[in-house]
Amino acid sequence: MKRWYHVCVAVLLVVTGCTTPPAERTESTAPPTVSAEDEIEAMMGRASSLLDEGAFSEGLSLMARVLSRAEAEGRRDLAARVRERLERLEDQLVLEPSTPWLEEGLTQRTASTLRVELQPEVILSYTGSGGKVVVPDVPVVFSFVSGGGRVSQRVVRTNEYGQAGTVILSFDDPKEEQIVEARVVVEEGDSRLAFDRLVVRFVYRAPSRKVVLLPLVRPGEEEGTIAEVLKEALAGIPYVVQLYEGDLSSGLFIQAFRGERDALEQVKQTEDTAYALLVLVESTGVFPLELGGRTYKLYVAEGRADVRLVRIEDGALLYEKVLERNREAGTHGQGPTEDRAALDVVRGLVEDVRVFFREHGTELVEGLTGE
Repeated sequence: MKRWYHVCVAVLLVVTGCTTPPAERTESTAPPTVSAEDEIEAMMGRASSLLDEGAFSEGLSLMARVLSRAEAEGRRDLAARVRERLERLEDQLVLEPSTPWLEEGLTQRTASTLRVELQPEVILSYTGSGGKVVVPDVPVVFSFVSGGGRVSQRVVRTNEYGQAGTVILSFDDPKEEQIVEARVVVEEGDSRLAFDRLVVRFVYRAPSRKVVLLPLVRPGEEEGTIAEVLKEALAGIPYVVQLYEGDLSSGLFIQAFRGERDALEQVKQTEDTAYALLVLVESTGVFPLELGGRTYKLYVAEGRADVRLVRIEDGALLYEKVLERNREAGTHGQGPTEDRAALDVVRGLVEDVRVFFREHGTELVEGLTGE
């Protein structure tokens, strides 16, 4: 009986000595405490690793959070390290306009405010030890820095080809120069990273207000007169009207009249001349005067004046006005010879054009401005 008691005591002592008290067990299994300083350092390390691995979207978002916390907690040293890391990254990133915006020699084009055929679009790429690669899933912010208007999307993330673009819906004032800026900006909550060198600006210029005036009169005796008459009649419009001063053949005039680009380039007076105002005045037919079944030794002539406003850049017809003189309306010309009758109707048409522009010049301005 005594032997059994000693065995029990020994077993009890062994079990008791090998068992950890509950309080001590709880303390030994608790996770180590991580300080805020250690946590932000770990975030910094993780963000740098992501950028090194080419995970730019996630790495930049995390870097923005690190910078925000470092500044909020007064960690100037860490904030400086973040900026230094971002500057090194910025040296390897390139934001450039998409191919349609580039001319020969890779200079960037400008576009027109009246016809927005080129929309803002950029490509983001990274050049590292492995060469040049496009950068997807990074936000690009589009905004007006001159002028104003509406775009379809303000913030656009680059696609798998590194491209990001938006669509201009309207300009507040298309008669003024507009500049749309594309900039890489990473926003994460209250955190914001804006890269000063990752910027592209798209310039939309209002067309020049210079108009070259080209009259062609057939027969041509009144050609010099109509040029001065029309320039005087157009003095009230808010555009600079210049008379064409070169040798104008009828063939070159007709080509420009049809909107042919090569001919329009030849007749513009200066590089910034944007429009051609072409006025064709001609006699369209001469007939013997007949009254009561008798034919007289007089002639009557019909004619028309065709006024066209053409944009030199693309040959687009912006405005057209046709004025006629004919026998049916009793506005024909007449004379003792065919030539004199044709000249008479042409003179009448020149006066008609002068009066029309003096009284209806706003129609021409509407054609110029597109309003």
